[in-house]
Formats: sequence, structure tokens, C-alpha cells
Amino acid sequence: MKTNHLGRLLPALMLLLTFNYPAYAAAENYPPERPPSVERSPDAAPAVEPLVISIEVKGLKRIEEGAIKAKLTQKTNQPISQDKISEDVKAIYRLGYFDDIKVETEFFEGGLKVIYVVKEKPTITKIAFYGNNELNDIKLKEKITITAGSISDNTLIQDNVKKLKSFYDEEGYYQSEIYPILNFTKDGEATLTFEIKEGFEQYMYC
Repeated sequence: MKTNHLGRLLPALMLLLTFNYPAYAAAENYPPERPPSVERSPDAAPAVEPLVISIEVKGLKRIEEGAIKAKLTQKTNQPISQDKISEDVKAIYRLGYFDDIKVETEFFEGGLKVIYVVKEKPTITKIAFYGNNELNDIKLKEKITITAGSISDNTLIQDNVKKLKSFYDEEGYYQSEIYPILNFTKDGEATLTFEIKEGFEQYMYC
């Protein structure tokens, strides 16, 4: 009787060993440094950028903060966007009032505070002329558009150099040369001097 029971159990034992062996062999041969990868579910929610809770502008002295914020596309209660901030910096530069703009962020009330740190261009407090012997200051000031209180914008300054040069040409001083010189005084202020080499007056005969 015992022999007959053992005979009936052997096929079952052989089947059990045959079924478990491949899994055991696979576990033994699996590289330990390469664990199975975990695939992200296609239904998983994408990563969400933190919300901008506050926007601040630092470094302003003469320009109103509202003039800056009116140019911003990055708004509060919106996820922070590097693309928007990059475009906003360009928009602020285009105002023509600033030499430098930096952007900082800090944690604030469960979100982020975005800080625009600006450096204003100096304000011109005085305009003078040097070397103008033939054309006096009063005549020259009538030809320029830049005045005391203007921002020392290079484009504006060069535009006024051209205006002065055109005036000298009209008066017959075709060889005149004009050089703008900025002298920075205390923080945020400068004087502008137009240094003039008039040359000789020339007459055009028809």
C-alpha cells in the first residue's frame, strides 16, 4: 500500500518541480543592478508648476511700479512660466529706462514671489555745450529735444547729435564734429556736454 501511494505522488512532485524551475532560474540570473523599470501610467497627472502668489519690483527711483507691471504677462495666481518671464524682461528693456534687469524668486505663502530687480539709467540734470564759438547756446538748445530731466538713453542722445550736426551743416560748417560726453555725478544722475569742433565756415556758390 505505501509503495502504491508513493507511485501516485511522484508524477505530481515532478510536475511541481517542473513548473517552479523557470521562475527560480530567472530570479537567479536577473542582473541585480538593473531592477525592473516602472512605467508611468498614461493617466497620471503631469507635473504642475508652483503658483506665483506675489510680484514685486525693486530698484525703482523715478519710474512708477505700475508702468512696469502693466507690461508683465506673468500674473499672480498663475503657474510660473519661464517663457513669460523671459518675454517680460524684454518688454521692460524696451521701455528704455533701465541698464540692467534681473529676476529672482523666493518661496512665499505656499507659492512663489517673483522679484524684478532693476537698475535705472541715470537722469540728465544738466546740458551744456563746449567749443561752440560761432553758434551760441541759445540757438543750439532750440535744435535739440533732450532736456534736463531726460533719461540718459543712448539712442536719444545720438539722435540729438544728428540734429546739431544738421544745424551746423545748414549754417555752412560742413566739417563740424560733435561728441556727447556724459559725466556721472551722484547715484542716478549725470550731466551731458556736447563737445563741438566747428571747423571753418564754407560757402556754396551756384
